[in-house]
Amino acid sequence: MKIAIVGIGGVGGYIGAKLCSLIGTQKKKYEIVFIARGEHAKALKTNGLRVIEDDGEFTATPSAVCSAEEAEGTFDLILVCVKNHAIKEAVLSLKKNIRPDTVLMLFGDGENNAKTIANIVDAKVINGCAHTSSHIQEPGVIRKEGNVFTAVFGDPVLIGESLYIDYMFKDAGLRTKLTE
Repeated sequence: MKIAIVGIGGVGGYIGAKLCSLIGTQKKKYEIVFIARGEHAKALKTNGLRVIEDDGEFTATPSAVCSAEEAEGTFDLILVCVKNHAIKEAVLSLKKNIRPDTVLMLFGDGENNAKTIANIVDAKVINGCAHTSSHIQEPGVIRKEGNVFTAVFGDPVLIGESLYIDYMFKDAGLRTKLTE
């Protein structure tokens, strides 16, 4: 499964780092691609993504780090973890990498993002949100404070896709809640 995480900040960085733990451990092959830019992207390419939590830290190494323009091939799943005002631009920047069966999960901070995105790309779109306290501490480093993390997502029409992502997230140690 080829997965892109767009926006390697507090939410996308933490989710992406946890998903990197699945690379090479499952019967299903996972390829995790971080879509990033600037100094953060340079640090990720050089050192991976360091996540500092209250009780320890770990470093995650994705399969690749690139800009949206550099992304090659198509993705099975794209986690869009950018601010609400940047979701449309982020999705359009990866339009060449999206198939009709690609699942886009939107972790923006607004309502009706799925409806907006479904009108501009041919893909399966699921709304989501994440409850956490995390941020970029410096390029290549995410700081997560406290014990709070929950990814809330789901779609009654895309229940199979939602259940698979739920399973994958839980397998990576992420707390989830499915909802319609």
